[in-house]
Amino acid sequence: MEEDRSLPVISHIQIARGPVPMHKLRYRPTPDGTPDYLICFQCGFIIRLYENPPEQRYDFEGSPDAPARMASLLKGNPAASQLKDMLLGGLMTQLRSMPIGMRIDDWLFHECPELRWSRKPKTTESQVADFGWVANHILPLVCRPVDYSQETSAGLFIKPKQTL
Repeated sequence: MEEDRSLPVISHIQIARGPVPMHKLRYRPTPDGTPDYLICFQCGFIIRLYENPPEQRYDFEGSPDAPARMASLLKGNPAASQLKDMLLGGLMTQLRSMPIGMRIDDWLFHECPELRWSRKPKTTESQVADFGWVANHILPLVCRPVDYSQETSAGLFIKPKQTL
């Protein structure tokens, strides 16, 4: 675990797999100096993943034709098409993190009341609605499920997660 002032997000967890033998948690310092909620929130992703048996551990990645499909969605908008990789990367991050993150936030709220004062605001209804639209309209175009029960998955940019 380490503080990282250059981190573009509030906190991030790299889950151990393949050649990475340990989980690595990084967080950006908070104004009040207490990263407890951020640390617990990221650990929730590990707990939720590893509470499943190896054959039931899944994640999402972009399909091989995702960049081309994203480019076609952005056709006619020169500024957006130049940012297609960033848009696709951000979309994939949101699709992977939002549903689980909302569950982790709720779990921490109920199970760790001492962290309530330091937690980020709850997800708003509009964020949930936005995610629903993206999941229904964009996800089928650019994503495919990744089966982490396989030892290796040739051609995937995300390697299978390893069992603890």
